[in-house]
Amino acid sequence: MEPVLIAAVLVCFVVVFAPGYLCLQGLLRRHDVAFACAPLVTLPLLTLLGVAFDAAGASLLGAALLGAALLAGVGLGAAGQLSWRARGAHARPRFSPAALNLPPDLGKFLALYALAALAVATVVLLVNLDGASSFARRDDSTVHLSYVRAFLDTGRFSTLSASSFLDAGSPGGYYPAAWHVVTAVTASLLSNNVALATNALAVVCIAAVLPWGLCLLHAALFDHDRRTLAWGALVAVAFSAFPWSFLVKGQLLPNLLSFSLIPATMFLLVSSVKTRRGEGKAELALLTFAGVVAIALCHPNGVFALGIWAVAFLASAVLCSQAPALRSKPRRWALAACLIVGACALWYVCYRLPFFQGVVGYEQENVLTLPRAILGGLSFMFAKWGGLQPFLSVVVLLGIIDTVRKRRLRWLSVSFAAALGIYVASAALSGEVRHILSGFWYTDHYRTGAMTALFAIPLAALGTSCLAAFFTSLAQKAQRRLQTQKAAPNNKADAQQRGETDQKRRGEAEGAAEGRSGARASKGCRIAGCLATLCLFGVVQFLPGSIPVSDQMISMGLPRIAASLKALYSWDDIYTADEQAFVQEALARIDGESFVANVPQDGSAWAYGTDGIDVLFRRCSDNGSNDLPPETNELIRTRLDKAATDPAVQAAVRDYSIRYVLLLDEASGTDRTVTDKRYTPENWAGIEGVTEETPGFKLLMSEGDMRLYEIEAAG
Repeated sequence: MEPVLIAAVLVCFVVVFAPGYLCLQGLLRRHDVAFACAPLVTLPLLTLLGVAFDAAGASLLGAALLGAALLAGVGLGAAGQLSWRARGAHARPRFSPAALNLPPDLGKFLALYALAALAVATVVLLVNLDGASSFARRDDSTVHLSYVRAFLDTGRFSTLSASSFLDAGSPGGYYPAAWHVVTAVTASLLSNNVALATNALAVVCIAAVLPWGLCLLHAALFDHDRRTLAWGALVAVAFSAFPWSFLVKGQLLPNLLSFSLIPATMFLLVSSVKTRRGEGKAELALLTFAGVVAIALCHPNGVFALGIWAVAFLASAVLCSQAPALRSKPRRWALAACLIVGACALWYVCYRLPFFQGVVGYEQENVLTLPRAILGGLSFMFAKWGGLQPFLSVVVLLGIIDTVRKRRLRWLSVSFAAALGIYVASAALSGEVRHILSGFWYTDHYRTGAMTALFAIPLAALGTSCLAAFFTSLAQKAQRRLQTQKAAPNNKADAQQRGETDQKRRGEAEGAAEGRSGARASKGCRIAGCLATLCLFGVVQFLPGSIPVSDQMISMGLPRIAASLKALYSWDDIYTADEQAFVQEALARIDGESFVANVPQDGSAWAYGTDGIDVLFRRCSDNGSNDLPPETNELIRTRLDKAATDPAVQAAVRDYSIRYVLLLDEASGTDRTVTDKRYTPENWAGIEGVTEETPGFKLLMSEGDMRLYEIEAAG
């Protein structure tokens, strides 16, 4: 990891965790829990403060917004302490280890989870970054990077008025922009380097937010089973579908943060149910609500994923309840059934709400047949491009079997089965059933597959623990067999020389010695079992190469993700290092107040988000996400090269302050680095047709096949 990226990660870590920790440490009185849950408070604080400042008409720097959040965190924490003191010391909630069902040395496990996640992140992501400020050349990335840049350019950080063109006076509209606000605040502390801040937040999500939430949840679920809690660190970020596919697809960066918050929120819900009154039940419930708000502000579909997990847990809690009012088994089943039916009814009501119609009605093509979708889900390959994860398939199966024995954990298997069914519906089914089940995730099999993988992580922790125990038992059996073989000749000789009495006495002494040796050997066998599990995990998870199966190439999941990330973050493709250098030089040659006409598919779609140049088309589409009327967009795209003679074009470039033309890959070039995303040559003929000989255009810069022109008709 480059030093600049390490520094950026530390800055981002402070932004994500500091305000929430200052608020929670006084209330929870457990620094480890307060730290791990801090993002659930930080994100609403930053986002709501951004809305408040924007509503007040205040424009501010990202650093100022962070300062306001830190002050709010201190104020809320102090208010909470004063409130408890006013009610008396006896009223203060005691979040003791026993009350929260957490080990007293939880900090050690949090460190283990973070180190394990960072190790996997290093192999999969960090070594494949083409520099600390590289970024993924993906379609959704153009939008996310532009939103962040627009926040920085305007000093407006409101989720109610988000737009790629805030800098151009666009009023914007509602967008779940918590991820964008955090990234913008981080970037403001890193010289407005949006790409660097984006990478830093991805590392913080994968190496801290997600694993720490999982550590808390596992500790609450596994009832001081330290072995299973420890093995959970190994599988926390081992699934290619989550978190890694969100970096390959899209990119789905807000969804990455949203899903990463789910385990910590689920921990608070589990703790609020298990905790007795007087030990912080109401406060934990309030923090659970804060977590729901944080998830919704990142991406609302995370709330529906949390809802599946929450309903399964609550139904299980009702069925296993020992409360006096629920001692009757029929009453427990009736209440659990009402809970599930009510949740399904609420699901359908949300499905019919006008607010969600743009999401649940989104149509994506089926990518798999039904048998392949089921097989892909069970193998944790999920997508058609596929990467098998047989180690995880085995340990998740072992985890499911383990939950059959542990009644209180069966809801983990039930929720996993439900998520798997939603994934199959999104990947293979059609019609309204598909939209009802998976519409809240845009019927996108990447998102539903990620949810399925998230629900599988606790099962994988249970299964990995079982697998390690199995290897340990094999080692113990082998050791006992060796000890028996060594002891047999000595016992026979002793019987012949000393008689039966001496043999008995010696046998007792040897039995005691063997017992002591067995204890030492048991520790050695446990180490052998751990090493065998780790080796199997490493070999199977990171096995290189691929094999042809039917009509596709199959490889292991994480190596395939790593290869995809290496290609996506390369400076040799689409928006190259030379093109970025050209854009950065062009920024010194233009006035900074006028639009720059461009062809987004040549890489310039990312130029505003990464470098701040005011290109007109900021997404690979015909409207480029701008607010111009469709007819004006078409006029610029198809007839701009006629600016010297066409009055309509001249009026358009004057009315909308379009003064420059940027071409990063001339149409006549022989070594073009472009994407064909939504690209039709005739739709861009007016911009690509501009050359040095075109009347009405003045060449300002030229290098290779890159050009910057000034539109003289705009003067």
